Amino acid sequence: KIHRLRVIHLYEADYTILLAVKWRQLVHHVIDNNLMNPSQYGSMPGREALTPAFLEELQWEISRSSRRSLLRNDFDATSCYDRIIPSLANLIAR
Repeated sequence: KIHRLRVIHLYEADYTILLAVKWRQLVHHVIDNNLMNPSQYGSMPGREALTPAFLEELQWEISRSSRRSLLRNDFDATSCYDRIIPSLANLIAR
Protein backbone atom coordinates (compact mmCIF):
# COMPACT_ATOMS: atom_id res chain seq x y z
CA LYS A 1 0.00 0.00 0.00
CA ILE A 2 2.81 2.43 0.80
CA HIS A 3 4.39 1.73 -2.59
CA ARG A 4 1.17 2.66 -4.42
CA LEU A 5 0.75 5.91 -2.47
CA ARG A 6 4.31 6.94 -3.21
CA VAL A 7 3.87 6.40 -6.95
CA ILE A 8 0.83 8.69 -6.93
CA HIS A 9 2.79 11.44 -5.20
CA LEU A 10 5.68 11.14 -7.65
CA TYR A 11 3.24 11.23 -10.57
CA GLU A 12 1.61 14.37 -9.19
CA ALA A 13 4.97 16.10 -8.76
CA ASP A 14 6.02 15.18 -12.30
CA TYR A 15 2.73 16.47 -13.66
CA THR A 16 3.11 19.75 -11.77
CA ILE A 17 6.64 20.23 -13.12
CA LEU A 18 5.46 19.46 -16.65
CA LEU A 19 2.67 22.05 -16.36
CA ALA A 20 5.11 24.64 -15.01
CA VAL A 21 7.56 24.06 -17.88
CA LYS A 22 4.84 24.24 -20.53
CA TRP A 23 3.31 27.37 -18.98
CA ARG A 24 6.74 29.05 -18.93
CA GLN A 25 7.28 28.15 -22.58
CA LEU A 26 3.89 29.60 -23.47
CA VAL A 27 4.57 32.85 -21.61
CA HIS A 28 7.98 33.22 -23.32
CA HIS A 29 6.40 32.56 -26.72
CA VAL A 30 3.74 35.22 -26.11
CA ILE A 31 6.31 37.78 -24.94
CA ASP A 32 8.76 37.07 -27.79
CA ASN A 33 6.04 37.45 -30.45
CA ASN A 34 4.41 40.55 -28.90
CA LEU A 35 1.11 38.76 -28.38
CA MET A 36 0.64 40.02 -24.83
CA ASN A 37 -1.88 42.76 -24.13
CA PRO A 38 -0.03 46.08 -23.70
CA SER A 39 -2.04 46.72 -20.52
CA GLN A 40 -0.53 43.64 -18.84
CA TYR A 41 1.86 44.54 -16.05
CA GLY A 42 3.72 42.38 -13.60
CA SER A 43 5.48 39.08 -14.24
CA MET A 44 6.85 40.47 -17.49
CA PRO A 45 10.37 41.70 -18.15
CA GLY A 46 10.61 45.47 -17.80
CA ARG A 47 7.08 45.87 -16.44
CA GLU A 48 6.47 46.08 -12.72
CA ALA A 49 3.12 45.51 -11.06
CA LEU A 50 3.30 48.92 -9.34
CA THR A 51 3.46 50.83 -12.63
CA PRO A 52 -0.34 51.00 -13.25
CA ALA A 53 -0.93 52.30 -9.72
CA PHE A 54 1.78 54.91 -10.20
CA LEU A 55 0.32 55.98 -13.56
CA GLU A 56 -3.16 56.34 -12.08
CA GLU A 57 -1.85 58.43 -9.19
CA LEU A 58 0.11 60.55 -11.65
CA GLN A 59 -3.06 61.18 -13.68
CA TRP A 60 -4.88 62.32 -10.55
CA GLU A 61 -2.02 64.63 -9.54
CA ILE A 62 -1.84 66.22 -13.01
CA SER A 63 -5.61 66.74 -12.94
CA ARG A 64 -5.44 68.40 -9.52
CA SER A 65 -2.49 70.62 -10.32
CA SER A 66 -3.90 71.75 -13.68
CA ARG A 67 -7.40 72.21 -12.15
CA ARG A 68 -9.02 70.17 -14.90
CA SER A 69 -11.79 67.62 -14.59
CA LEU A 70 -10.86 63.99 -14.87
CA LEU A 71 -13.23 61.12 -15.55
CA ARG A 72 -11.85 57.65 -14.92
CA ASN A 73 -13.69 54.42 -15.70
CA ASP A 74 -12.60 51.11 -14.28
CA PHE A 75 -14.39 48.12 -15.79
CA ASP A 76 -12.91 45.39 -13.62
CA ALA A 77 -15.36 42.50 -13.85
CA THR A 78 -13.48 40.00 -11.70
CA SER A 79 -15.78 40.26 -8.71
CA CYS A 80 -18.96 39.86 -10.77
CA TYR A 81 -18.28 36.12 -11.16
CA ASP A 82 -18.56 35.70 -7.37
CA ARG A 83 -22.19 36.81 -7.53
CA ILE A 84 -23.36 34.34 -10.18
CA ILE A 85 -25.68 31.70 -8.75
CA PRO A 86 -24.12 28.29 -9.57
CA SER A 87 -27.43 26.58 -10.37
CA LEU A 88 -28.37 29.41 -12.75
CA ALA A 89 -24.95 29.26 -14.38
CA ASN A 90 -25.37 25.50 -14.94
CA LEU A 91 -28.74 26.05 -16.63
CA ILE A 92 -27.30 28.70 -18.93
CA ALA A 93 -24.29 26.53 -19.80
CA ARG A 94 -26.48 23.65 -21.02
